[in-house]
Amino acid sequence: MAFRDLFWRQITAAVVRQTNVIQPHRAPSEDDYVRPMPMGRRYPGLGDIPVYMSENTPKSEEADEFTLIALHEVLHWKETYPLATAFNEPYTEEGVPYPHEYEKLAPTPKRPEDFLPGADRLAGIARRGPFSMYTKPDGQGGYFLDFSSLEALEPRAPFIRVGGIARFKRKEDRTLETVSIEFQGKTLTRESAEWSLAEKRILAAINSYSTFVDHLTHVHLLGAGTWTVCTHLALPAHHPLRILMQPFIIETMRVNNDNIDGLIKSDHSNVPNYTGYSLAALNEVMRAAVAKFDVRWFDAELRAAGAGQLDDPAFPTMESAVTLWRIYRKFVDGWVKQHLPTVDLETRIWCQELHARVPNGVSQLLGIKDFETELTLEHVAHLATMGIFTASVWHHVVANMGREYEMQFDVMPPALDKDGHTTLGIVYEKRNSITIAGLLRYKLIDDTVYLPQDSMKQLWQSFQSELKAYEAGLDQDPAGKFYRVVPSQVPSSVHA
Repeated sequence: MAFRDLFWRQITAAVVRQTNVIQPHRAPSEDDYVRPMPMGRRYPGLGDIPVYMSENTPKSEEADEFTLIALHEVLHWKETYPLATAFNEPYTEEGVPYPHEYEKLAPTPKRPEDFLPGADRLAGIARRGPFSMYTKPDGQGGYFLDFSSLEALEPRAPFIRVGGIARFKRKEDRTLETVSIEFQGKTLTRESAEWSLAEKRILAAINSYSTFVDHLTHVHLLGAGTWTVCTHLALPAHHPLRILMQPFIIETMRVNNDNIDGLIKSDHSNVPNYTGYSLAALNEVMRAAVAKFDVRWFDAELRAAGAGQLDDPAFPTMESAVTLWRIYRKFVDGWVKQHLPTVDLETRIWCQELHARVPNGVSQLLGIKDFETELTLEHVAHLATMGIFTASVWHHVVANMGREYEMQFDVMPPALDKDGHTTLGIVYEKRNSITIAGLLRYKLIDDTVYLPQDSMKQLWQSFQSELKAYEAGLDQDPAGKFYRVVPSQVPSSVHA
């Protein structure tokens, strides 16, 4: 068994060493076409889910033959020698068993303050950090985290059901305090004997939801994936909107085409392995998430307003995302104003493709019914901002910022037994997956982006200058910087 863990550590390290290399950005190419297909065609268990992938990977992103063979072999080994079901002894170690070979690939995960002994863990993550994005107001001056939708899911043995609703009150210093947890019709307070386990049920649910719904379904597929498909379909390589989108869509199709098999192809794939749920149950979770998807989630200002967090410094992560959203929107508005004098046919088709392929459409967001007569350049800029912001900032929040929390397996286990522990196999599987997901190949702060006109270069330089100025301000508060989006750490696209 120890050999199996060592084997997968070496495979993980090899993958990261080979691919975690900063790449110069490439110009759009007319050879980079896509053939969209419903996701259910590749993963039949999803049925007629309205999510689109591509039958092919754009030519400039295709892996070489050796890499594709190696990937195929890795997926075969994963099916034959899984980790999660091979090590069933409880994991009780404090902190993270971070392998020495990984220290050369990425820093040892930092323990968030909200996970230190004595901290109100749920109140901490509800206010700051990547999961504060899920916090909502209760209409009575308080807030809540609602993961009750996961309560009905039955995991495999030895794991127990997770989920629930955590409720918070606002203290005089504007931080939050956990008041109660509701699980399967029962309300618990801190005095309850079951409090510690109920708290972990919420944390484990957040871990699964963030990984599968937020990261994979929302960001990779409905966000970056859909915008990339529509951009390749509608916009020729020389179109100014295509040039704008290029740094933010690069390698998205490669990752979605090559890597998702490793996540949800079978019950031995990563997500069923480290969540403890069957693939059939996860398929239903994805279908439900897609059915109720609201594209306004990709607009940071709208999302913050709906969460009662807009321009509230008590919620530093959301405040940081909103600040960056405004920088992005200013950049895109300037780009559209200078380089897209009118809504041309190709731009209109791009917007119509998005409306047709984003679940529940985009017309309600834009406030229009007829794309032929009502579509304006402001609408175009709004959609473009949502696409590039989701592929970079929202992806960074759920993937990179989430790493520091999800690697604290004793506090936030991916799956949970009746004693409040996870298993060694789950830890090994999740740890390796997170390590690969942290690749950085294309940076947001980068001067190699293809920009054929001087005016485009000036707009990009102004955008970069504002991002750098924002980060310089964060450097004045090193402790608070941990909870904010740091531009130099943000990948420009979904490429891992």
